[in-house]
Amino acid sequence: MNIYLHSSLNHRNFGDELLAIIAANELKSHKIYLKGNDLACNTLLKEYNNTYLIKYIPKKVDYMIFGGGGYFGAPSSKITKWDVNFIRRFVPLMTYVLYHKIRNLKMVGTGFGPNSIISSTIIRCIFKYSNSMNYVRDTKSLSHGNKILKSNKFTLIRDLASYKTLYPDFLLKLKVDKGNYIIIHDVQTNQLNDNFNKELINFIISNKLKVLIIADSDRTNSKLESVFEDWKKLFFKNDITINRYIDLKTTFSLIVNSQLVITSKLHIGIVSSTFNVPTVSIPIHIKTIRYYKSIEKESVCFPNKEVANMSLKMILNQNFTHGNDHLKTNCFEL
Repeated sequence: MNIYLHSSLNHRNFGDELLAIIAANELKSHKIYLKGNDLACNTLLKEYNNTYLIKYIPKKVDYMIFGGGGYFGAPSSKITKWDVNFIRRFVPLMTYVLYHKIRNLKMVGTGFGPNSIISSTIIRCIFKYSNSMNYVRDTKSLSHGNKILKSNKFTLIRDLASYKTLYPDFLLKLKVDKGNYIIIHDVQTNQLNDNFNKELINFIISNKLKVLIIADSDRTNSKLESVFEDWKKLFFKNDITINRYIDLKTTFSLIVNSQLVITSKLHIGIVSSTFNVPTVSIPIHIKTIRYYKSIEKESVCFPNKEVANMSLKMILNQNFTHGNDHLKTNCFEL
């Protein structure tokens, strides 16, 4: 079959690249077409010779899948700005789907809602002819999906990256022994409480650990200097370095072999927790809060008002077992 995989690969981004790879791995017996940037698709194209980078959707598509990125709601910016971006991204696709009356179309592992009137209308048009089951990644997405599409064709799963059993071998083999470092990603010292910072310093000194400040995309590489200078004040006697985002495999290896990950983003935390690395989440987006609720680990996720409750000792004693679960449904069945 010819599959069009709708992903967010216009620039290098760890989460979007990872989800596209998981989807490609599950669909490797088919031809997969996707749009994106050469660098963002580099790992995907190297590992899977059935994937093709395109500028336009092929005339003949047997199936369309929304996976590997593509969040249908919960804007992180102002609603007007978010709607403009949504229109740019989805109206051309909506036009294609309506013109060709695409029926074989579904979501796999995406998030959903809340949505504005504009984005809700676009989504209804995209799925107007769809007769497929959709798989969304949390209970809120399930509720918003049913409400917007007025359909019961929704099944609840977790984010695809939270199932270790879906990872390809070339990534799994990067998990070796724990390194002598911790990872800090897009979090400032003032987002944590003083007691936690003291615990963190003691943990690093007593275990002779390094501190790696990492980015999860080429767009966030520019933030590294300010984050570095902030944490340098706290760890002035320790080895603290910057690791720019180069490619998915390098960042993946750093995460799964770390002794601790502190992050504000979704998929850095999903990967670390899935591979049972102690994880601290300082969420900046509602989808991150939803994720930790879906794996019943809200105790490691600290929105602003709950930062006072942070305890490193409690974090280090957490055991993340969800990663060994098997996805109970074949959501990529065509």
